[in-house]
Parts: sequence; structure tokens; C-alpha cells
Amino acid sequence: MSVVATGVNGLVTSPDQPMYRVSSTISHCVNSSATTSDALVNLLVDASPNGSPLLTFGFYDSRADAVGTTFALVASWHMDVKHTNARNVTIGLNDDQSALTFRVRFPMTCSDVRWLSLRYVIAFESVSLSAFTDYLHGKVLPGGLQIALALKYLIQLTFLTILLMVIAFNIWSLWLRFNSLTEFGIILPQKGRMTIALTDGENLHAWFTLRNGVRAATAFLTEWTTAFVGGALLQFACTATGILVYCIAGAAPLPTYFLLLIGLFGSLSTLAMLVPLAAALDIQHKHGPMLRKQLLELDFARRKALLQGDASGFDERIAMFESIIDAIENHDDRLTYFGIEIAVARLATLGATLLSLLSFVAFRAVPITWSTLNTANILMSPDVYQDALNPLKNTPQTRH
Repeated sequence: MSVVATGVNGLVTSPDQPMYRVSSTISHCVNSSATTSDALVNLLVDASPNGSPLLTFGFYDSRADAVGTTFALVASWHMDVKHTNARNVTIGLNDDQSALTFRVRFPMTCSDVRWLSLRYVIAFESVSLSAFTDYLHGKVLPGGLQIALALKYLIQLTFLTILLMVIAFNIWSLWLRFNSLTEFGIILPQKGRMTIALTDGENLHAWFTLRNGVRAATAFLTEWTTAFVGGALLQFACTATGILVYCIAGAAPLPTYFLLLIGLFGSLSTLAMLVPLAAALDIQHKHGPMLRKQLLELDFARRKALLQGDASGFDERIAMFESIIDAIENHDDRLTYFGIEIAVARLATLGATLLSLLSFVAFRAVPITWSTLNTANILMSPDVYQDALNPLKNTPQTRH
């Protein structure tokens, strides 16, 4: 699997673990004594290595020796020797290092050296995600419980997200419909479109009464979603912090890193409801300035009526405007989370920050490591998990 995002590539395909074939030739041999000889050995690796594999090799007599002969590595050129033993040597293959040459001392003459064959094992210093999952596919695990828990999480997350989004869009739709009374007016049969003049005292009273009903309905719905949004905000903060720490530290422990990514996107699916909710609250907040504009027009009308000598009723309507404006601007419900009032502008700023975070995670290549098994884990035995993390037991191996 290969995608554009560098960070995802690093987690999914690093390190790459193909199957390698190793062949050997002895280009030169000299008897150094009656019982020992020095030989120049060439190793060819196909395909060219990548992913830093470890090569452990030894030699055995193809005529009868099943254990393997002893030997000593006398000299080597451009080889990363990890371990040396009496019967085998472990070296680290660098990227594209497909040919190696070294000198070996055998406890036999050159006539016996020609019967030696190469025996080798390919492994990796770290276990890739693909090797880990391939290894687990061959193990008998309680997969039913794992699948049930995964389905439960997905169904619960999907259902909760859809439910919260439906509620948020209904709240937004309700405020849009209410706001259209003053923005566009109403359409009556045989009369067509009629605008509602709030400068009329009865119209203002009816408008404010209807607004209180809309506000009470939306307050009930938003109060029901407050706990979910608060939990999603905490989840987002914790997961985003953990991911940033791992990216900056340069080590991503699996499966912890993947669980943090799942938790991050799970919280974002819940927090998506804040967008239509903030749009609805912005409509609600604009009523105060709109009424002040209407109040200014009413005051101009009062001054004009005073010049004409008939300003009766204006003072009562102005007092009603001032009372309603005070109730909306100073006593209206405000939806806040952790003391911060949500708004479209704030969400836009948060969205830009979130895009920066996601781009950093997506294009930041983080080397993987493997977390130790949780002692409270009931889905996998410790022995199985430790075997899965052992490169010698779950990476491609070939013996000659």
C-alpha cells in the first residue's frame, strides 16, 4: 500500500520486508596450515536489500554435516557485523547492499572447503505492520470478540454522529426559518409577500414570544448534546497531544499510535456538529444589532412625528424595544464549552489549526516501534504477543 501522505507510508510500509535469496561463491582458497585454510567468500543478495534486514549465515558440509562447521571471520569490507559466534555470523544489510566480500578461516583444507554450502536466515531488526498482521493471521485468536468490539465501536460512533448531526441541522433550520420572518417576510394567499414591521408594538411582542419558543426548543436539544461535545473535545485534546508528542519524539509505538489516530478522527466526527450549531447561534446573536437598527428607525419616526405634533405611542414602543434588546444581549442563552462560547469565526480558526495538525501528521514520517502487551489484555496471551514481536519468528526466512 502506498499513498501520497508520507506519514501514512511510514506506518504502513516501513520497514519493507520482501523475501530475499542469498547465494555464495568461494573465489579463492589458500591452505594456511595442515589443518586450516583461508578462503575469500562472496555473498550475493537478491533482490537489493531495503528495510535494514539482518542476515545470519553459516556453513555446513553438504556430504554429512548437519550441525554446521566452525569458522572465524578474519577480514571484511563494508560489512556491518552485529554478532559473531563459532558457527554463524550476523550482519546488517544496508540499503542496496547486494554484494559482500569477506575472508574466512576454516578448520579444514581447501579440498574440504569446496564441499561447504551456505546456510542463512533473513530477519529484520523491527517488525513491520504487514509482517505483524500476517503473523497473527496464522494464529488461533478469539477473533469473534475482537470483531464484535470493533463493530460495536463503529456502529456506536456512526449512530452517535448521525444523531448529533441531525439535531444540529434541525436547530440551524429552525433558526433559519424563524429569521426568514424578518429577512424575507411571509407569503399570504391573494396578498403575496408581506414584510413584518417590528416597529409595530404588536408585531414586536409576537416576534419576541415566538423567538422565546424557538430558543426554549433549541436550548433543550443543545443541553442534551453538551455532554457528548464536551467528551469529544477532551478526547480530541488528549489524542492530538499524544500524536504530536510521538511525531516530535520520532517514535510511533504500535498499536498505540493507530489507536490515537482512530480516537482523533472519532472525536472529529462528533465535533462536526458544532459547525451548523455555531451557524444557528450566529443567527441568534444577530438579533440584537437588528433590533437596534429597528429602534433607530423608530426613534427617527418619533422625531418626525414630534415635528408634526402627534407622537403618541412611540415612547411605549421604544421602551419595549429597549427591554427586549436588553433581554437578548445580556440575558440570552449562550452555548459555551469549558468557558468558551462557540462561533463560526472561532471554528474557522480551529479548523485552520486542525488542518495544520493533520498535514503535519500526514507528511511526518515517524519510525514505528512496538508497545509492550497490556497486562490487562484478555484477547491475546503474552506468549503469542511476544512471538509476534520477535523478528526471527514472523519475518521472511529462507534457509539453504
